[in-house]
Amino acid sequence: MGRCYERDTQCMKNKIFALVDCNNFFVSCERVFAPNLRKKPVVVLSNNDGCAVARSNEAKALGVEMGSPYFKWQHLARKHGIKVFSSNYVLYGDMSHRVMRTLDNISPRMESYSIDEAFLEIDGFDDNERLNEYGRFVRDTVERDTGMPVSVGIAPTKTLAKIANHIVKRDPHLNGMINLCGRDIDGYLKEIDVESIWGIGKMRAEMLKRNGYSTALDLKNAEDRWVKKKLTVCGLRTVWELRGISCIPLEEVYGRKQSIVVSRSFGKEIGSYDGLCQAVSTYVSKAAEKLRSQRSQAQYLQIFINSDRFNKERYYSNSAGIRLDPPTSDTATMLRWADLLLKHIYNDAFAYKRAGVMLSDLVDASHFQYDNTVDVDLHSKRESLMADIDLYNKKNNFGKIRFAQEGTGNKIHSRQTLRSARFTTKWDELLTIQ
Repeated sequence: MGRCYERDTQCMKNKIFALVDCNNFFVSCERVFAPNLRKKPVVVLSNNDGCAVARSNEAKALGVEMGSPYFKWQHLARKHGIKVFSSNYVLYGDMSHRVMRTLDNISPRMESYSIDEAFLEIDGFDDNERLNEYGRFVRDTVERDTGMPVSVGIAPTKTLAKIANHIVKRDPHLNGMINLCGRDIDGYLKEIDVESIWGIGKMRAEMLKRNGYSTALDLKNAEDRWVKKKLTVCGLRTVWELRGISCIPLEEVYGRKQSIVVSRSFGKEIGSYDGLCQAVSTYVSKAAEKLRSQRSQAQYLQIFINSDRFNKERYYSNSAGIRLDPPTSDTATMLRWADLLLKHIYNDAFAYKRAGVMLSDLVDASHFQYDNTVDVDLHSKRESLMADIDLYNKKNNFGKIRFAQEGTGNKIHSRQTLRSARFTTKWDELLTIQ
């Protein structure tokens, strides 16, 4: 095993992290408002009710695989009474916000890592028993305040905290919490597949296994120079983290996104240019609004379309893009270019099942310097107009301002025949108790 450099790791000594992860997040959101579904098989489907994207432990035990198309296991649903839901992203987003707000009140330092995961940085604990009490307190407080069951993994590094959480989820006897601090963890690491390590991924795992590193313990004991050569400095940090040396700090403030993608599958195929143009225009408008919300401008716009990918005999897919000079966040400007791009790739011999928009090469709107060809006064007025539209639309759920190119009505729907109510965000969908 290679030696770690004291100078590089001194500032990260004595750190303790907890990873809090909601259990079967989408399923748990549904169960909060339907307690009768606890301990019963539940599955949540993807857009257009296509594939399984979340499964309760009971559904997993019945053989429902992640990503499996609904029609392939529909017979299991009928036979075993599996409760199936369409995705309810409005509800899931609000429940995620409630969980993160609860954790933020618990810990002064928190990193919201994903919709259902957060890292906490812990200090002020001088013994393991107090750490254990804190872990149980976090678990119980989140479930009490939000109704969401969570697993808590505590360890001296973020990578080990991820592994701790993985251990908790596999062993129900741990009751949702484990603390790896001050323990000999090699017995755990030898049971963890190298592919399951945070930051490794499938391709790196295949390479590691070819070289004799199949488990987390194998990688922990790898020679530093070889790791740096094969996995770069980032991989070396992961190895040091497996050894209990904290190298990946908490990220409390996220940077701006480097690209923005808005894409949807259609509930029904769209067979006309006008219909597809309305869909693409709606996605351009949503992407531009997201762009402005982070005070960025895009230098590149790309659109993509495809027909039904399951129809192998008649499948069409294409994309087109253009550099935006000067960079912009103006919806109207992007809509003009999107119309031209779509006309370039549209093929009237096909009906379309999916479309999307990507904005990339993003720059900070407040720092970008325009040349003399830009009418600064007009640009400022357009920015003010976009800001006013965003503010109005944010305050009004109905009668939002739309561009004519998007169409006059919301005709683009994903199939959500099994969606539950949006209990926490819609007055007319509040839970009714009888």
